[in-house]
Amino acid sequence: MAPMKSAGDEFPPDGVQTLVVVVTIANLEVKEECTITKDAVCQCREDHYCSSTLCTTCNPCDKCEGRAVKSLCTGTTNTVCGEKDVDIKPHVEEIATALRWWFMRDVALKSGFTRDDINSLRLKHPDFTERTPQLLHQWVEKMEKMGNNATRELLEKLTDLRRFYVHDRVLSILYMRKPAET
Repeated sequence: MAPMKSAGDEFPPDGVQTLVVVVTIANLEVKEECTITKDAVCQCREDHYCSSTLCTTCNPCDKCEGRAVKSLCTGTTNTVCGEKDVDIKPHVEEIATALRWWFMRDVALKSGFTRDDINSLRLKHPDFTERTPQLLHQWVEKMEKMGNNATRELLEKLTDLRRFYVHDRVLSILYMRKPAET
């Protein structure tokens, strides 16, 4: 396979095809196309990372099977997995505050709750400060009845919904708080 040429070099007629093949094999994607004065700029494909400053191949991100994600995979860092899952129940009130109603609603809808379920809860609890913890409690119960780990499910749903800031706040609540002194 021919190496990628610099912007100042003459590309062979199949130069674009060569770049596409190199990018695909190396788990890279073109971020910026090359021009007559500038080389193409590549980045890692989704769910891949490269910690080298001069990256030629991106590695698949680790999956945290059975464990919580402490830090999400980025283009330059691998996933950091937690040691073990934490029970979400003692943290529901604090997590509900971090989630806010609309994020919790999105998580519930993505988890099989219907709009009627959500509207019924909204009518029973018109105050946001009551509504969000109630929905989170119901959601946790539903996850457990389905045999799912609620902590892992919540973090995965927030990631799927691209709510990374909220995901990190929930992680902080679950894993980085020191236990209260007794």
